[in-house]
Formats: sequence, structure tokens, C-alpha cells
Amino acid sequence: MNSPLRICIDARPAVGHGGGTGTFALSLARALLNLSDGDEQYFFLIERGDGPHLKRLLNQSIQIVEFTLGTLTRVHRMVARIPIARRVWRRLRILVKLLSDKAGYSRTKTDYSPLRSDGTVERRKIDVIHFTTQGGFLTDIPFIYHPHDLQHKHLPQYFTPSELSERELTYSTFCDHASMVCVASRWVKQDLLNNLNLPEPKIRVVHFAPEPHNCLQTSPEVARTIGQKLSLPQRFIFYPARTWPHKNHLRLIHALNVLRQDHGLTIPLVCSGEPTEFYDRISAEVKTLGLSRQVVFLGFVGFDELSALYQLCSAVIIPSLFEAGSFPMWEAFLSERPAACSNVTSLPAQAGDAALVFDPYEVGEIADAMYKLWTDRDLCETLVARGRANISRYSWDTTARTFRALYRQLGNRELTTEDERLLSTQPLM
Repeated sequence: MNSPLRICIDARPAVGHGGGTGTFALSLARALLNLSDGDEQYFFLIERGDGPHLKRLLNQSIQIVEFTLGTLTRVHRMVARIPIARRVWRRLRILVKLLSDKAGYSRTKTDYSPLRSDGTVERRKIDVIHFTTQGGFLTDIPFIYHPHDLQHKHLPQYFTPSELSERELTYSTFCDHASMVCVASRWVKQDLLNNLNLPEPKIRVVHFAPEPHNCLQTSPEVARTIGQKLSLPQRFIFYPARTWPHKNHLRLIHALNVLRQDHGLTIPLVCSGEPTEFYDRISAEVKTLGLSRQVVFLGFVGFDELSALYQLCSAVIIPSLFEAGSFPMWEAFLSERPAACSNVTSLPAQAGDAALVFDPYEVGEIADAMYKLWTDRDLCETLVARGRANISRYSWDTTARTFRALYRQLGNRELTTEDERLLSTQPLM
């Protein structure tokens, strides 16, 4: 009789401000722990000192595997929790990038040395590892790798030469060594096949799902109190995203300006998400266009605040230039708010008929979508109803069970009838 399968989940993104990657890692951990059948044992890989934080997020006792990363990474984790330190760290990163690119620095296969296991997971007798983010370490233990997307191939202008070479080498190295590569949509799978020399059977599509915890835990009364505390306008359109250039805040702001100038329509916009080094450029553009009273950037918000923002907003907009998939779109559907999104990558497939779709490079199309979300009540009611139908097809329970079937497969365990059915089911997007 086989001993219980020991599975290690990389939970490092869950304790940082990792955007969609952090949401994925945290939601997967919750879903796996909620499975009531099976004898698998789950261990959660975390950086030294972050275990108590993860236990609070998961709200239960868990088995922790502490892994010590490089000094710079530890420092980054520490300063990420201090607002002033985050701003200093951001400017330091800009300086380092400028200096390395000015010196013409870029890595090659000969000088690239990926992080290797220090033996921690091996000593815990782990059978399978699941790296939930683009970073990881090399080990002889079978592992699943998540490249998530190849944005740098499509939008290289948003990366420095050193960042491009780092991504090229990291992604290719870990994809080559992984036992399996997992992505969230058929679009991303095809993108990997087009750009990386991987055999098709090695890539598996496992869809993510909406996370109810993010959207529905705050009562209407608490939401209103939070809205007053944040001085939110009575009506607003909401965009939750870090201020990376590809998130397209600049064109979104210009669309607001078009609506004000051409239609005399002032639509308040509220944005959440950890600021990046690109935020200063966005902030300057807001001031130049005279939209400072109309556009609000809240920075990083917690689950209660995020829930309140979805409940209080009139609509959600996602103008991103590149996404492997959008948690905000599902969160909008789950919160019964109408949404509009870009027509790029896998977003149209994820939206189906439940969201307005526009060209994110055309300011006029963004403005038109916002106008409809703001003024057409019948359309918004239709989108909300379609959003409910859309998300009913997805669940984290199904996602967790699908990953568990893959863990069993990699761990040479016998598959159940349910496992075989899940692994043979065509992806929804």
C-alpha cells in the first residue's frame, strides 16, 4: 500500500502583494485544504518568517516548509510591508535597472545560474512540488511550473534588456526541467507552443476560478462605512490593477478626458493596486489633464476594502494590454457588477457574452464602453445576468481536484474515475 502523497505548494506569492499570482496561490491553497476526500498531505513552501502570516490568511493549522532565498529577496519581502520602504526600494530598483542597461548587461546561458534546492524539500520527503509563480528552484523532485504568460514576447518595450534576458532564461530553464507546465487558458498554451520548444503533451490547461472570499465577505453596512472612510464618490467605475505600463491606465485616463470634453460627462474612476515605478508617470498625466478630482488611486487594499469597492462601484473596467486571465473580471461577475474588458489574449474567451469588449489601444473605444456602462441601465442588467451564468461554470473545488489528479499522476499514484474524467475534460477557455 502506498504511503500518502506528500505535495508541496509554493505559497510564497500568497503572502506578498503578488496581484493575480498571489490570488491564485492563496485560492489554490484554500481549495486544496477544503477537499474532504483523499489522503494527500499538503505542505506549503514559504520564505523563513512568513509562516504565521500564511496561517492567518488560511485561517487554519497547516504544515509549513520554510525555504531561505537570496538576501535581496528577503530584504524585498521585509520592506514590502512598510510603505516608505516600498517607495525607496522601487526607486532603488529603477537605478539598478538603469545602470545595468547602460552598461549593456544581459544574461546568457553561460552566466545564468538558476536557484537550486538547498535540500529542504528533499529532507521532508516531498513527492511533488507545485510552483505557483514564474520563479522556483531546480530539484529532482517532479514539479509543475507556471509561466503564467509570455508578456515579454509581446510587449518587450515594457522591459529592460536585463529583464528580458532574465525572463527568457528563467522561463526556458524551468519549462525544460519541469515535469509538467500548467497554464490557465488555451490561448496561453498556444502562445507557449509558438514561442518555446516544448512538446504539446507537457502543457496542461487548468482554469482558475473566482474567489468568493475576495468579493462577498463584507456586509453592505460595513461596505458603506469603508466607502465613507475612503471618501469614495457616490458612483464610480472601478479598476483594480497594479500600475504596470501594460495595465493601460494612461489610455483609460485619456478616455475619461474624451468623455468630459466630447460628452460633458464626468465619470469618477477609482483604482486600487500596489503602485509601481510607473505610477509617477500616471499621476503626472492625471494632473496634466486636470482630472485630479475625478481619479482616485487607493494603492494596495485589503480583502474588506476590496469587497467594499466591488459592492459600491457602478461597473468594473479592465483595459489591460495583456493578461493570461483576469481575476477582476470574475470578481465583477461574482459581485454582480457590469464589466468591460480588452479584446486581447484570453480575455474575450473568459468574458464570453457577459462583458463589453473593446480595443485597448483605441481611446475612443474605451470611452464608448465606459459611456455605456455609465448610462445604459438595461444593458448593465443584461451583463450582470450573463455574468452570473458565466461564473457558474467555474469553481475552485473543480480546479483543486484537477490539480490533485495531476499531482497523483506525477506521483505515480492510481487515478480515480473522477481524476480520469477531470483530466480528459476540455478546458472552458
